[in-house]
Amino acid sequence: MIGGERDGTHAEFVAVPERCAVPIPNDLDFDDAAAISLAGLTSWNMVVDEGKARSGEHALVLGASGGVGVFTVLLLKHFGLTVHVVTSSPNKRDALLALGADSVLEDSPVAVLRHTRGLPEGGVDIAFNWVGGETWRYVPPAVRAGGRILTCGTVRSPVAELDMRQIFYRNITLIGCSMGTPAALRELMQLAVVKPRLRAPVAEVINLDEIPDAHRRMEIGAMMGKVVIRIWRPPNE
Repeated sequence: MIGGERDGTHAEFVAVPERCAVPIPNDLDFDDAAAISLAGLTSWNMVVDEGKARSGEHALVLGASGGVGVFTVLLLKHFGLTVHVVTSSPNKRDALLALGADSVLEDSPVAVLRHTRGLPEGGVDIAFNWVGGETWRYVPPAVRAGGRILTCGTVRSPVAELDMRQIFYRNITLIGCSMGTPAALRELMQLAVVKPRLRAPVAEVINLDEIPDAHRRMEIGAMMGKVVIRIWRPPNE
């Protein structure tokens, strides 16, 4: 994973194995392809490959206004699910509804559990939680018996308080995900060509020297969607 065991991509030039490179379709520009490649692929892995999301199911998405969250909502709606999102930023409610969310919930145990327990199965079929931290206290109870939870991150904290009785007594499946396969990325980019709505909203496009300010805005939750860094420049520009 670039940025983990090796240096990241906040650089003008980065060497990667050829087998990890995927060609950009002719009808997809660099900005959209960059926004899709990490957050979109992770979402695809959770929704399609690992989560096996099915039309007609109910899904709960925490942190829906970030890059992974936006793609997850878009993919879930594309595949015919009813999507309930949780946000700590009430001012993003309208944007999340415009994205396709069926309901926007306050980030509190009372609000989430009251809503999900009123669903036909007494909870959602599938939940997506990369927020982490104290949110793990209420996510398993919001999932129906026999449901599943997908996670790919720990935005608030990698340490979680998890009542394991909620997992084994109610037969809930907990699945960890990270990124995806080159084949999945090819499929997702081709789908984005024919379904432009599956291209994540780009909050802003920045240059290398603007990265620190973008990080600060992301940390306070001031953005909706993806931030794209313009590193490559056409010849003679």
